[in-house]
Amino acid sequence: MRILLIITIIILTGCDTSVNYSEHTKTSYIDGTKMTVQISVANKSTRFKCVESQSGTCFFKVSSQRFQQKTTTSICTSIPLDDFQLRLGKAKEFTGINIQEKFLHCASAFKFSQENECTLS
Repeated sequence: MRILLIITIIILTGCDTSVNYSEHTKTSYIDGTKMTVQISVANKSTRFKCVESQSGTCFFKVSSQRFQQKTTTSICTSIPLDDFQLRLGKAKEFTGINIQEKFLHCASAFKFSQENECTLS
């Protein structure tokens, strides 16, 4: 009976118990160097993990892409957040301000030498 009461309260209060989750692994070969990164998205959080890199390190650049609805148009803003490096097996997580925020990134097995070396996706 108690369980039924708790479920009824959750339903009536509009508690959203769903989790939006996606995960993908990307392997790239740049100048003959192999690197694999894993990106996991759960609700407002995005996690970047260095899975494989011939240099032993993955270098990342991360930006936030935020959307605002203004009457009939959408405004999209990209904000640079962080440049960081991760050793093999390590991960870093970013939490968004809302579920519509996306985290764009680029990754390399070597440190970025120029600003235009990175194409965010």
